[in-house]
Amino acid sequence: MQFWYIIPAIIFFLFIILIILIKLTAHSTPSLRKSAAKRKDAGKTGEIIVANILQECCTQPGDYVINDIIFFNPHTGYSSQIDHILIGSYGVFVIETKNYSGEIYGNDSLRLWKLYRSNDAIEISSPVKQNGTHVHFVRQILHNKVPVYGFVVFVQGNTEHIQSNYVCTCRELRERVTSSPRNAWKLSVRQKERILKILIEYRDKYPTSANDHLLHINKMRSDIAANICPRCGSKLVLRHGKYGSFYGCSKFPKCKFKKNITE
Repeated sequence: MQFWYIIPAIIFFLFIILIILIKLTAHSTPSLRKSAAKRKDAGKTGEIIVANILQECCTQPGDYVINDIIFFNPHTGYSSQIDHILIGSYGVFVIETKNYSGEIYGNDSLRLWKLYRSNDAIEISSPVKQNGTHVHFVRQILHNKVPVYGFVVFVQGNTEHIQSNYVCTCRELRERVTSSPRNAWKLSVRQKERILKILIEYRDKYPTSANDHLLHINKMRSDIAANICPRCGSKLVLRHGKYGSFYGCSKFPKCKFKKNITE
């Protein structure tokens, strides 16, 4: 029996399926791109708001704000993209900006937080731990010679379900960076200028692009999964504490990075 007359029908059928797939892709791809662009725009808007607040806090000679700066660590192979650094009279403030909408649940010990939108729960990486790595690196660059503090600012003020001393709203940010921390000393104009010079020279010594930074993020995630400390590159070892077991940096107490057993 010959089936040659069926071939045109099969080809026509496959052609119809191809057209349908092309139309579905054409409709879905712009939607995904639009969603990603919307998140990016919201992030940039939040960073502009916080940058303006920090600029208003620069009331003393030598105060300075650096926005959106990337530092590369040649010892670990990672980079840190920092939203804002304020060099103020009472120290250096490393600020991470988040412009999330919805209810956010998290604390200092969790590496993954929950973001609830329209009854859907989304897991997000802890911005406190993320910024903690930034703070640790800035301290290394400055050789721990000046006080460095870190805060995560939630632009929309939705911090009621977050348990952390390192989280604040835009309104609270002003007081945090302009009030004298406990036992802090006041930096001179010359010291602030020196800090700025060190940070800029370090950035220029190890130039890193935004695309390279994305590659470094993927490398860091792989290393954490392989029990390598993202802050200093040392091995993470199993430890037993008051609240249970966890992985901690083998260079503790010099490096205090922790990872939960389930991560």
